[in-house]
Amino acid sequence: MSFNDHCSESLLSQFPGNFVVIDKDSRYIYVNPKSVNNPEIRQWIIGKTDLEYFEFILVQIEIEYTIALVVDDFNSEIELLNDKIIVLN
Repeated sequence: MSFNDHCSESLLSQFPGNFVVIDKDSRYIYVNPKSVNNPEIRQWIIGKTDLEYFEFILVQIEIEYTIALVVDDFNSEIELLNDKIIVLN
């Protein structure tokens, strides 16, 4: 990274609001930390389009929803087991 690139990125990362730079093909070439907090996702998004990003987000939501369903089912099973447990003295 050149000095100018480093200075530009440093200045852009300090911008208080969401700030992205896209190329003529609508691909992200810069995303500031305010726009995407997670540095791994921020690095991943470079070169991607909005559609690719939204597909990624939808997959993440689907995974989280599936996990929530599994946890809910597990909690329901625990409640059923708790109702059937008999304590012998």
